[in-house]
Amino acid sequence: RLRQFRVEDGLPSNVVKAITQDSTGFFWIATDEGLVKFDGHDFTTYKSALHSPYAKGFVHTRRGKLFLYGDLDLIEILNERDTVIFRSILRGTRNPTDSTLSFPKLMFEDNRETLWLAEPQSIVRYEDGKLTRFQFGIEDRSPHFLRSFTFFEDLLGRLHIVSYSGNVYMFDTDKEKFVKKFIRFPSSVNDIKTISNVLWIAS
Repeated sequence: RLRQFRVEDGLPSNVVKAITQDSTGFFWIATDEGLVKFDGHDFTTYKSALHSPYAKGFVHTRRGKLFLYGDLDLIEILNERDTVIFRSILRGTRNPTDSTLSFPKLMFEDNRETLWLAEPQSIVRYEDGKLTRFQFGIEDRSPHFLRSFTFFEDLLGRLHIVSYSGNVYMFDTDKEKFVKKFIRFPSSVNDIKTISNVLWIAS
């Protein structure tokens, strides 16, 4: 049976960007009016958890951590049933700096447990508490509010990104930079998944 939840049922907004479930069974919802927890009966909104109301998405890491990214934040959610702790990992600013994010659209954990975030015209690597930004040209800048770059790893575990315009880059770990590949994906890529050694592209 399908049941729909809306503002009249307790959600702060009908615009929902992502949903996930934590290790204790609670659901977490990213909306345009903040972060929401759902226990199966009631919705609890945590507007003060973020510096912007626009929550974007979640990532579960290999070590069992739950991260949320929004327009101006990257936080870790620590849910202990009766107590919820939001630990700030990175702050966001409208103009990016060497220590802040700027409107991340997507987040990805690679096979080395390094975190990568896609900004409108750049990729940010977060590793060992250090932020490194890789800037791209105007042809790879996304005009979209929700998507910019998409991540995937090939069969050898090498990280690739695809810009919203369809350009493909591979990260060269020796040169510490993204190298453009002689292949082009469809424009407006929304998601990429590798299933049974086959690459599936949603555009």
